[in-house]
Amino acid sequence: EVLADPFLLVAPMWRDGPVTYRRFWGRWFVPGYAEAQTVLNHSAASAGADIAALVDDVWPYTRLSPSTKRFYQDWMLLRDGVDHARIRRLVSRAFTPRRTAQLTTSIEAEVTALLDEVAHHGRIEMVEAFNRRLPIRVIGSLLGLPEDRREWAGEMVAGIATFLDPSNSLDPARLDATVQEFRHRLVPLIEARRREPTDDLLGDLVAPDDDGRTLTDDEVMANAGFLVFAGHDTISGMLGTAMLALADHPEQRELVAADPGLWPNAIEELLRWDPPVVAVLRRATEDIDLGLHQIPAGASISVELAAANRDPRRWDDPWELRLDRPD
Repeated sequence: EVLADPFLLVAPMWRDGPVTYRRFWGRWFVPGYAEAQTVLNHSAASAGADIAALVDDVWPYTRLSPSTKRFYQDWMLLRDGVDHARIRRLVSRAFTPRRTAQLTTSIEAEVTALLDEVAHHGRIEMVEAFNRRLPIRVIGSLLGLPEDRREWAGEMVAGIATFLDPSNSLDPARLDATVQEFRHRLVPLIEARRREPTDDLLGDLVAPDDDGRTLTDDEVMANAGFLVFAGHDTISGMLGTAMLALADHPEQRELVAADPGLWPNAIEELLRWDPPVVAVLRRATEDIDLGLHQIPAGASISVELAAANRDPRRWDDPWELRLDRPD
């Protein structure tokens, strides 16, 4: 039920306040907006320590091969401090104003092509026909993957994503095979770009920075995998939840249809209303002071993004979808 409607848990969470410890889970839950901001910006709230504890101590993650564990631990999202800053700095070079302008043009072309393909159908299954296909085409183009490997990259995403669902879909042997295949296909592309630089994201990932530092092949491979996953899964999900929200709120759909200039603000509100990632995990490497509560060093923390986005202390009407919301 919660997978179908994450907000079933929001009201019960708020009855316990913006920060609470649940003994059953052995974890602190943070649904408060200000408290979530504090944790996410705190140097002692470690993504790396949490993933390390997960793969070392929690079944079935303990059954993954060392190379598969390393693949996820090398993700920029799951690194902290200096390592995170180093990888992020190298990745961010790909998102210059020039590259972003080129990306806008290519996204518009991909959207038009996909809509042309389905325009003659009276009804379509939107997730499969559009939502899943658009982002993998865009991220594949951005990375510089050959066209014949972009559909394959989408298949890899499905396998990589099983890491997030240990109860239902994670099969350690199958995930090991997926990561091994991804490495087998991607490393030759990485080596080719080291020999001959290219003007794409994969080329940017292998290029040295101003100080001559580079990512290792494993770091390039892992973060290319992360970008394929993050650039596909969250965008596909956000397109789906946004379409559902507009269908459920026809007056808001009419509002933005009548005034397309509202779209930048509308996107922020749709992300607040139903984000594609509803929670993130951290581990406290030292005590974290949240005012009335202090999370002790070593504790596991779940930052409840969807709940924080409906914090009644932050908005007077958090359960209302308003595409023209000023904040």
